[in-house]
Amino acid sequence: MSPPRSEKNNEQPSGVRNRCALPLKPEVYTRATEWAKANEKLFATPDAKEGAFVGQIYSVAHFQANIEKQKLFKGGRNADAFIVARAHAIGGTVVTMERLKPNAVKLPNICQHFKTPYLDLEGFMESEGWEF
Repeated sequence: MSPPRSEKNNEQPSGVRNRCALPLKPEVYTRATEWAKANEKLFATPDAKEGAFVGQIYSVAHFQANIEKQKLFKGGRNADAFIVARAHAIGGTVVTMERLKPNAVKLPNICQHFKTPYLDLEGFMESEGWEF
């Protein structure tokens, strides 16, 4: 799925990496970004243990492809390694909409390599006993 585009100039908003099944409309992206900025305290700052684990992830040459140079040049962020490092550090599980694909550099591939548990959204809901 391609990232959301700005209606004005059809460019990808800086730092956006759409992981949703459906593309986000620019107004939804804007509201989500505003919410995240207003609730900064909900997002943990990586500690030294997590930083060291991010280093381990990127010491694997294959996973260096996860760093999107164009995103970095535009001031964007790449969270995948930090998400896996956080889960590893706290004994948690990564929840992602991405699927394990051979030779990919997606979250499930990084998790599998480092034996960090991961689930898709449906698996998460099942593990939490959600019923609809």
